[in-house]
Amino acid sequence: MCEYQAKHIQYLKNHLLVHKDNSEVQIFKCETCEFETKYAGALNRHLLNHKDVSEVQMFKCETCEYQTKQKGNLKTHLLVHKDISEVQMFKCEMCEYQTRHRRCIKRHLLGHVNISEGQT
Repeated sequence: MCEYQAKHIQYLKNHLLVHKDNSEVQIFKCETCEFETKYAGALNRHLLNHKDVSEVQMFKCETCEYQTKQKGNLKTHLLVHKDISEVQMFKCEMCEYQTRHRRCIKRHLLGHVNISEGQT
């Protein structure tokens, strides 16, 4: 299938859902909006969007006014306060683009795929 490896079996089980069609797995749906996902954890994180800030734990940046309902978002935000020499940079092998965020390089690389497909 792919080269994904995990230290924990649960991570591997979650990853395997990537390779399955939605018709083959349980879909978790938000009762408030149209959001749906293959991942229970993703639904739980999503549900925080519908809660008032007074109902959930807020994660606050100690350097600026940023705050979020999700710990992972704070972890990502904290990178903006670090010097570029202190963080791992993700670099594009096809151009000069670089970023502090893995999700951004993945999205950027899709642009190169679309461009190359359009030229064929």
